Amino acid sequence: RDNFQFTISLIQGGDIGSEFSPNIRRHLKKALSESTIDVHEQTIAKQGAPATLILDQGGIKSEFSCDGVIWATTARAIKLKTDLQMDPRGFFITDSLLRCQGFTDIYASGDCSYFQISELPRAGVYSVRQGEYLAHEIKRRLAGKSATPYRPQKNFLAILNASDGTA
Repeated sequence: RDNFQFTISLIQGGDIGSEFSPNIRRHLKKALSESTIDVHEQTIAKQGAPATLILDQGGIKSEFSCDGVIWATTARAIKLKTDLQMDPRGFFITDSLLRCQGFTDIYASGDCSYFQISELPRAGVYSVRQGEYLAHEIKRRLAGKSATPYRPQKNFLAILNASDGTA
């Protein structure tokens, strides 16, 4: 059991670390190139079957043998029939007060929303902070006080485990 060997392959539909700054992407790619992790960028897993994934890399399809798959995806919107305005991906469009576009008393925050003022990464820290902001602002509104715009933080801490005891 101690001699069990395996290979980890990271299959990414886009570019690895595209949500990070160029400096962080450079460090991430360096760490991955020095690791035992095989990286496949701009590659989409189209379908799976026992022990095989069908990959598409720029229109070129190939089979990828594997013993197991851990599937991790980004946040996705669910399709709803609603009068609320949504961006092309299906996220509720919100204004500077996190109100759904065109409504004064319907709010959206976190992964279900698209902050129209500036695109925010899909990171839990924004969801948590938006929740805190909304709780405070709804209390202010109920007390008859004027609203203050949501101001997202510019940066957040992201810790990437390099799988070798470093981060």
